[in-house]
Amino acid sequence: MASLRLLAPFEAGSKILAHVVNYYGHDKEAKVKVPAKPFFFQKPSSSVANPGDTIVAHRASNKLDHEVEIGIMIGRVGRSIDAENAFDHVAGYMVLNDVSYRDFQMNDGYPDLNTSYGKNWTQAKGLDAACPMGPVLVLTDELPAPYPLRKQCRVNGKVRQDANSSDMIHKVPALIAEVSKGMTLWPGDVIATGTPAGGGLGDGVWLKPGDVVECEVERLGVLRNVVAADLSD
Repeated sequence: MASLRLLAPFEAGSKILAHVVNYYGHDKEAKVKVPAKPFFFQKPSSSVANPGDTIVAHRASNKLDHEVEIGIMIGRVGRSIDAENAFDHVAGYMVLNDVSYRDFQMNDGYPDLNTSYGKNWTQAKGLDAACPMGPVLVLTDELPAPYPLRKQCRVNGKVRQDANSSDMIHKVPALIAEVSKGMTLWPGDVIATGTPAGGGLGDGVWLKPGDVVECEVERLGVLRNVVAADLSD
């Protein structure tokens, strides 16, 4: 078993649809209002990383941050799904780290871009290795709904985020109903449900090469990755 390598429960070509602020407290550190309805951005499939893979400290960014989240794996195709039927389309749940490059996100040095075009979600959330997921996918026959579950992110053993998924503002049915409006969800697609407060966005302490990042969700396991500089940049 020691020689086995765990892979992310994700198939290339599937979608990763990630929710913005979905926990109170994260809104304050992000300096935004909680969205009145679910609001999403998309992470490219090329950002997926396996358990144990490196989180890349790209030279292009000085504000590397972590976000412990629960990922929903879609198991049944659907479009414009009613909230009351949403769980019928879920295969299971996993731990996901929505790795974020905050200087890209906030358009550091280019405030006019925020006013005219909004946040730079594509680069902030979509760089290589910016979406570790795993180590397991827990199916709905074992876990029908992903709450109440305690979730933590630890960096070098120090707790940086600590919350319960029951505090999610927009729950699974609302997320699936909103994101599937006019968009077909296919088996293998992943919905990231949002992160609680904590991390560099709140206190300015950013990840650096050598840091060990552990994202843990009760019943879903521990997703462990180490930060390393990208010498190829």
